[in-house]
Amino acid sequence: MTEPWAMGLLAKAYGKVDRFAEGDTLVAEALTIVARTRNRWCEAELHRLKGELISSRSERDPAEIEACFRRALDVARMQDAKMWELRSAVSLARLWRAQGLRAQVCELLMPLLGYFSEGHGTHDLQDAQADLESCGGKLST
Repeated sequence: MTEPWAMGLLAKAYGKVDRFAEGDTLVAEALTIVARTRNRWCEAELHRLKGELISSRSERDPAEIEACFRRALDVARMQDAKMWELRSAVSLARLWRAQGLRAQVCELLMPLLGYFSEGHGTHDLQDAQADLESCGGKLST
């Protein structure tokens, strides 16, 4: 079932054009479908998108944003979905970096980046590596 995934993509597009209410509604509906059908393959990404939508608003609650990213991380870890985990970790790391929590950024990203032996040309891994380097961390090769 790809409907929740498509709804998430549309919600992301709404966020890019500052239509946050529509994006929020779509993510909420997608998460409801995921819970009802128990088809959870994109659940982590939906929680991450929810956090990204909240963080894009002019009025935002950092604790609510962090809760979304942490939920996304928890779901991804429970599913052993490393790419969803990476995306969620990067979103959380950026929030923490903006709050000056550099040590936590390194602590979060270093072990996760060490997991990947391939795909370092992908956008997700490049983002994670850049965020790790921005906090003074470096992955040993």
